[in-house]
Amino acid sequence: MSSKRYETEKFLFDIELKDKSFNEMVNIWNLKYNSIKVDATISDSVIGLMLIHPDYRISHTGEEFILNDGRFIRQKTSSAKCEWEQVGGYECPWNQDIFLRGDLEIDHHWPKSLGGPTNDSNRLHLCKHHNSCKSNSIDKYAWNHEPVWLMPILKQIHEKKNWGFKF
Repeated sequence: MSSKRYETEKFLFDIELKDKSFNEMVNIWNLKYNSIKVDATISDSVIGLMLIHPDYRISHTGEEFILNDGRFIRQKTSSAKCEWEQVGGYECPWNQDIFLRGDLEIDHHWPKSLGGPTNDSNRLHLCKHHNSCKSNSIDKYAWNHEPVWLMPILKQIHEKKNWGFKF
């Protein structure tokens, strides 16, 4: 249900930003950011996840700015299992036989294409089959919690958007 809300909020936000100058877009983004920021937490993760979308990472020169979002640590043990249960709600049947399952692939809980960071708190190990099933879908994302990486990324975007501007 929250994936539908996410898409709706992004659509409405895109309409609000349409045909605006860079300064106006930054002001609108800041208003949305300030409406959900509560000290060091976010009051509405859906809006927070929307605000990190790459569409909103544009500098005053019109280029996308890059964030320092970490990296995956590539360590995995031979006992690692497909973590499809976190996404699909049931254990991967191939976890019982490592030879049928094959090597695990590293994926993002929140898709990189939607602004998800490449760090261990957003890492998910999936077998090849379940990685292709998930793709960049957010339909089964765990919407009931704020990711630990969300606020730091929002702060980075806020700082980069407002760098050199006085509003």
